Amino acid sequence: MSDPTPAEELKVRARVRLNRARREGKDDTRSLGDHLQAAARELGFLHWDHARRVLGGTAAVDEDMGDFWHAPRTGLLLHAWFARHDDARQVFATRRSGFLLPYRRQCFIVDAPFI
Repeated sequence: MSDPTPAEELKVRARVRLNRARREGKDDTRSLGDHLQAAARELGFLHWDHARRVLGGTAAVDEDMGDFWHAPRTGLLLHAWFARHDDARQVFATRRSGFLLPYRRQCFIVDAPFI
């Protein structure tokens, strides 16, 4: 059995949230779709469809990629930020290590300790 895709993992998180609310007997009338929306927003996406496109690899390069890949309070780790993906790719091609990650409509290059 293969590992779940990130989008499938998000669906699992939503199901867990729904089942927990039902098990705890909370007066929660939210549907699985509502929990999908909430889980996607908590991970830095605008909504479930946004998360599905980005995590599924169908989002365009210049589309908002959310802030899933950038954790708050990581300012101590120096990153190289770029407004355009093409500029970042050119710089990244000259490096021997690191990771090129998206942030909304920008991107940044980090070293292994960030990951």
